[in-house]
Amino acid sequence: MEHGHGAVASGEDGYARVGPRGAVVAGEEGYAAVGRRGVVVGNQYESYDAWRAAMDNDYVAGQFLWTGFDFLGEAGEWPMHGSAAGLCDTRGFLKPEAWQRAALWSSKPVLHLAVSRGGSERNSPGMRGVRAHWNWASARSPVNVTAFSNCEEVELRLNGRVLATQKVRVERLTTFSVPFEPGELEAVGRNAGKEVIRAKLQTAGSPSQLRVELDSAEVSAGKRSAIHVIISVVDERGVLVPDECTAEARLVEGIAVHGVRHLAQVMRGLKRVADVRRVQRART
Repeated sequence: MEHGHGAVASGEDGYARVGPRGAVVAGEEGYAAVGRRGVVVGNQYESYDAWRAAMDNDYVAGQFLWTGFDFLGEAGEWPMHGSAAGLCDTRGFLKPEAWQRAALWSSKPVLHLAVSRGGSERNSPGMRGVRAHWNWASARSPVNVTAFSNCEEVELRLNGRVLATQKVRVERLTTFSVPFEPGELEAVGRNAGKEVIRAKLQTAGSPSQLRVELDSAEVSAGKRSAIHVIISVVDERGVLVPDECTAEARLVEGIAVHGVRHLAQVMRGLKRVADVRRVQRART
């Protein structure tokens, strides 16, 4: 049965009347950022209200997220070339807002920092401007810092100085307004006054090298065999450089050292630029 009104999420009990005598399987259709939809309830951009319906009602088996991954298609207007509705980008990397889900679902301590430009812009799950880095020299100060966490409270520090300590809201996040200063932004999560987890972001310097990570050290012979390679631009300390820069990596030659003869595709996970495939030069 298709369900497009979020009845469970909004507190209505129509589906509850099915009771032990039957089951309801709901689907979705339409764009993820519009309206209340979902399987049993909602979508990821109504994170807490939708999840609460599953958490608080025994008759709700779970929640469907549209979508788990970004995908090519449903792009809207140029230069977008894909949907950004997922919790993971097209490379399979978690977006910052995905950590709210981890904080809602996990029984282990969770703490993750994300930042957006200041002004009237407010951090919230699903907001496209939220990024997990501490390179904001060009931003209007102060910037908005969100800590996604299931801890009771989070203390935020900048270059060793304690800025503030805040209770984590029931939605599993808390926000801070912070004047940008290069260096290290660190958060400490506490339960019952005791530290249980830390997270930090560091300001990256100029691009210095490429870090190459393989998902497998070996690949079997055959035309369909492939290795997934993560290539990151880092500074001299190994900190990921978030700013756009050109990576003239001669990728085919570099990867050939490991015995791979053909570069099948380069994917960056960005939706507002032309897609890059089968190339040796790419912008990060």
